[in-house]
Amino acid sequence: MKKEIKILYAEDDITLAFLTRDNLLRAGYIVDHCESGETAIQMADSNHYDIFILDIMLPQTDGFTIAKH
Repeated sequence: MKKEIKILYAEDDITLAFLTRDNLLRAGYIVDHCESGETAIQMADSNHYDIFILDIMLPQTDGFTIAKH
């Protein structure tokens, strides 16, 4: 049985986020998308993710801070 990989994808550029998320879903990944750093931290605290894809320049909290969290 193949393990499903769950990704938290934080990106505030809606067009880029749509394209990237769509391609990840087609590749068989489970993807949760958010548009702000604060939301990314809340989601990371309340869910298990195998991979984080973080935009560096997010509103409220940057990707570096999320990665340290």
